[in-house]
Amino acid sequence: MSFQPGHLVCIFGGGIAGSEAAAKFSQRGIQSVVFDMGALPWGKIELGLPKWHAKQRDQEEAAIDEKLADPHVLYVPSTRLGREVTLEEVLAWEPSAVLLAVGAWRDRPLAVPGIEDYEGLGFYYQNPFVCWYNQYHSPDYTGPQCEIHDDAVVVGGGLASLDVVKILMFETTQRALRTRGLDRLVIVGLATDFCVKWSALDAMKEGFETLIVEEGIRGIDLDASVSRAWTEVEQAGVRRILERDVRPLRRAHRLGVGDFYDQAPFN
Repeated sequence: MSFQPGHLVCIFGGGIAGSEAAAKFSQRGIQSVVFDMGALPWGKIELGLPKWHAKQRDQEEAAIDEKLADPHVLYVPSTRLGREVTLEEVLAWEPSAVLLAVGAWRDRPLAVPGIEDYEGLGFYYQNPFVCWYNQYHSPDYTGPQCEIHDDAVVVGGGLASLDVVKILMFETTQRALRTRGLDRLVIVGLATDFCVKWSALDAMKEGFETLIVEEGIRGIDLDASVSRAWTEVEQAGVRRILERDVRPLRRAHRLGVGDFYDQAPFN
């Protein structure tokens, strides 16, 4: 592919939209400079997509990296239009076009008079809430904090709202377990290769000792997915036990997917 002299496009936003636009220009031999506000160009794939979507995130980020690695593309990180560079400065470079591909970082405002007075004070929009959830475990995180309480209300019924509900479930469940001094989880439920697997992996990531009762689960088993699930959880440190290994329990707590027991001595 040959370069077309005199054509240069400045693209602001290095996520899915910006990288795809750069790829289309590259196919026509047009050079582009892609600016992004982050050090990495993945946009909402990295910060706005909940961290349990690990495989989807890896696939999308790899696709973005490939497009921005094209020799027609120059990537400039940590640069925001109106902050680190002004529109006047960009236009002084005499680009053929300036393309804004910053995505949908702003949520649709809730149509309640005065609601903005409560933003960050118990009221949160989805984008900053998920961004906080993905990063707050990091010791380097210095962004806004979100407080989660029981009986939270989620406005909306789409996929983004379901992600928020799942975050609330994870956070409140972990808090309830730790408040009761529970650090060992025994999981039963359906299905081995999906909900059970992901619940076990998430529990391990959060530092819980995690065990799965073989007689208490059943898988769907698509193309040997049950076997793969067992391999994955055992490699993560999850222990497989039998029902006889669980002595009579003094109390049991049913929280979310599966049963979590606090009195379970094991071999």
